[in-house]
Amino acid sequence: MSQYSDRPQFDLSAIYRETRLRLLDLAPALSDKQLSTVTPTCPDWTVKDVFAHLTGLASEVTRGRLEELGSSERTAAQVNSRKDFTIEKVCEEWRFLGDSVDELIVEARRALTPLVVDAWTHEQDLSNAAGVQSGREGSGLFLTMNVVWRLKGKIRQAGIPSLRVISGRVDWVIGDTDPAAVLRLSEYEMARAFMARRSIDQLRSYSWEGDPEPYLPLIPYFEPPLYEIVE
Repeated sequence: MSQYSDRPQFDLSAIYRETRLRLLDLAPALSDKQLSTVTPTCPDWTVKDVFAHLTGLASEVTRGRLEELGSSERTAAQVNSRKDFTIEKVCEEWRFLGDSVDELIVEARRALTPLVVDAWTHEQDLSNAAGVQSGREGSGLFLTMNVVWRLKGKIRQAGIPSLRVISGRVDWVIGDTDPAAVLRLSEYEMARAFMARRSIDQLRSYSWEGDPEPYLPLIPYFEPPLYEIVE
């Protein structure tokens, strides 16, 4: 069984840079129709808006505005302030800021892990909405899978037994007791499910041993969608 370290070895700066460069390469290949497509996983945003959000995050990080980066007010402002920008201008700004963000991630180490996870997650959001695939495998995927460990505290607080998660290269027991249930799913589904890109009914439909119900509301990192997301 794979053993989890509370200090997993990830080159966070490299993961962020690779994700950014893939998206900056992807943007010019997207049509106006693709860029204006609403992303099902972020229904308030189009594909272009997701690019604006990622650029806005980079801008705020370089200005030292690290508190509540993911709040709804801040993310809305990031997108709204770039509504009239062309995709070229949005990408030009992100490209200009990129090296500085990479350096800040190295300096901040684990403190900016959410920024890196967010970038990979939104890469999947916008590429799936545009009907293409980008960066589905690799370190970004595995880093995002580690979000599952956020569940440990929720399980403790709920006073329920551990959950065993089996997915590709990992076999993890989340919690401090013997597991009462086992969840089996692919690595990609694991990353998407725990980042709240699947509905509760979709979580329930995965391969389970034991009763899934106590764990279902605890799995999503954010509020899960009310409708099915198929990617």
